[in-house]
Amino acid sequence: MRRQHKEAMNTRAKNSAAMLVSDSKSLAMTATTITPPQWIQCDIRKLDKDVIGKFTVIMADPPWDIHMELPYGTMTDDEMRNMGVEKVQDDGFIFLWVTGRAVELGRELLQIWGYDRVDDIIWVKTNQLQRLIRTGRTGHW
Repeated sequence: MRRQHKEAMNTRAKNSAAMLVSDSKSLAMTATTITPPQWIQCDIRKLDKDVIGKFTVIMADPPWDIHMELPYGTMTDDEMRNMGVEKVQDDGFIFLWVTGRAVELGRELLQIWGYDRVDDIIWVKTNQLQRLIRTGRTGHW
């Protein structure tokens, strides 16, 4: 969650909850416009971030350098630090996929990009036999 808007969002959430409770006897349906999801699949190092506009939710699965041979290119830690994520979001959330080696770097990146970490979600990876994968294997599945 972007730091500069965290307080405002907390206040809005509290006010919304209070309004819902106090007005629970007369709930009214309101029209909501939902914008279809948009995504950009590209090399972010070459993307002109000043042109694409702002996003409220970012889901990022960067190509971490996990020190093993992969069927795709990776980015160095410094390239990650300089991705410029703060240029494409003023207010909202980022969901950052990290590998085991990159957990601490991921937390550092969130701070560099201006986010406060809200929570961690852990994926327990299993193979086709539903056995845990503990070898650190990664890549395309």
